[in-house]
Amino acid sequence: MVVEDILRNILYRLPIQDLDNCKFVNKEYHSLITDPEFKDDKRRVMGDNAILSTYAYDQAHFEVYGLRCDGAKQELTSPLEDDPNANPPMVLGSCNGLIGIKYYQLDYMLWNPVTQECLTYEGGAPTLLIDPTAVGLCYDASSDEYMAVVVGTIRCYSAIAPCIELINFSTNDSKCVNWQTGNVAFDLNGVGTVVCGVPHWVKEYDNDNVDDLWDRKWVFFFDTKNETFNEMNLPGQVGKEEKRILGLGALNRQSQLGIVLRDMKNPNLSYDVWVMKEYGNLESWTYLCNIPSINVRSHYEYLNLIGLKPREIWVHHTLSFAETEELKLMTYDIAEQLTKDVGVSRNKGTVVNVTSYEPSFVSPLHLKLLCKTVSSY
Repeated sequence: MVVEDILRNILYRLPIQDLDNCKFVNKEYHSLITDPEFKDDKRRVMGDNAILSTYAYDQAHFEVYGLRCDGAKQELTSPLEDDPNANPPMVLGSCNGLIGIKYYQLDYMLWNPVTQECLTYEGGAPTLLIDPTAVGLCYDASSDEYMAVVVGTIRCYSAIAPCIELINFSTNDSKCVNWQTGNVAFDLNGVGTVVCGVPHWVKEYDNDNVDDLWDRKWVFFFDTKNETFNEMNLPGQVGKEEKRILGLGALNRQSQLGIVLRDMKNPNLSYDVWVMKEYGNLESWTYLCNIPSINVRSHYEYLNLIGLKPREIWVHHTLSFAETEELKLMTYDIAEQLTKDVGVSRNKGTVVNVTSYEPSFVSPLHLKLLCKTVSSY
């Protein structure tokens, strides 16, 4: 009994993805990991596969919740203190159970909501970006480096200049990436969808063609090695004139990229979901399902994929209008072809961000130890 208790405690601390591999160690491991009681305990400890963050402007209050696909949410202890004089926090994305956050003005952190451990960036002062337009969290497994990429503008004397900045949590330094004329980064908006440690964005329009406004035919990702934004190869369906990309998704433990397409000429206005099953392999793009029409259509519509379960796909639906923004979280049962509203909505005057999340016990503090070890050589 003592040995089993010790084993349970060890397995509780493993990342979710490693548990599947442990099932094949022997019969004892398999029996324990597949035990429903163990799964329930693990789920309570680890949380769920999405993080909902809200910021209320009138109260300058930042809240964070763990979400379940049935609509249940559990409030987590926020890593930030309220500051009415500070800019609203920005969630940069998540990877390996860690969430990147830009807060106040020039501060950045990596936070594990499961363990409540935080690593605050303590390197050189980043550039004072004005109104960042696109942000993302990057992870390089070969060097165990976590980076934040932030796209915005800076004030240079009396002029405004574009800027792309990298914040490296692992080496505790920052730098500006050289900007070149025509850089696609400034056509990107919002928080990048992180798959395999790489953030992705939908390119909204083509600056060289006014008629292409909101065409949404391209997906770009940030290459940390070359420090460039590159175009992602997409399935042939996207190249057709009538197809528009409504959103992206990080599926199967953030290892597969998903896209949502809408046929603009189809009166039924349904959504096609495609998945790149082997990241980076164009031949692995696979049609997953069709989601029927959800709500009133808007020209400024997004449908992002939050997660994928054996029977269901979890979607984050946003409709933007001139004076308001409607947000819904829903699940779509692929087998039964049924859509369910899970009852999570946006309040007026509140900024909402929903981030796909794969919980783990990975500690961000190990980067501080790694940084000290590297600097000692």
